[in-house]
Amino acid sequence: MDTFNGIDARYLSAEELAQKVLDRNKSGFYTDTPALVKANFAQWKNIRFVVGSIPETLDFVQTRQIAFLHLDMNCALPEAAALHFFWDRLVPGAFVLLDDYAYKGYPLQKKAMDEAAKSKDVRIASLPTGQGLLIKPWRS
Repeated sequence: MDTFNGIDARYLSAEELAQKVLDRNKSGFYTDTPALVKANFAQWKNIRFVVGSIPETLDFVQTRQIAFLHLDMNCALPEAAALHFFWDRLVPGAFVLLDDYAYKGYPLQKKAMDEAAKSKDVRIASLPTGQGLLIKPWRS
């Protein structure tokens, strides 16, 4: 799932706009060519690409059980929405990797993900890479 168009400004908070996160859209930071990404994944046959912004594309997800979820949207609202959406689909023991969780320059993502994790009664481990790791507990 990707916009293939950079960060969607509609989902940015005033704080994120003030931090100029949209400047990344202009810098070539994001790929805008779905065909190149599809070519990278060509050897795997059970892949479905969903182009568009989260949270509005979440309903296109058909997968019912997820063992690994990697969130890297560089935007707090969509990342928190994705965690909430996928939570019940995560199998017990599933890993959730949060790419920019404690990375310098992304305090709003950390705050949003901490709040989302708290609502699920779990905690996020801060990794030395700046990423966050959450493991879905075996309890229901």
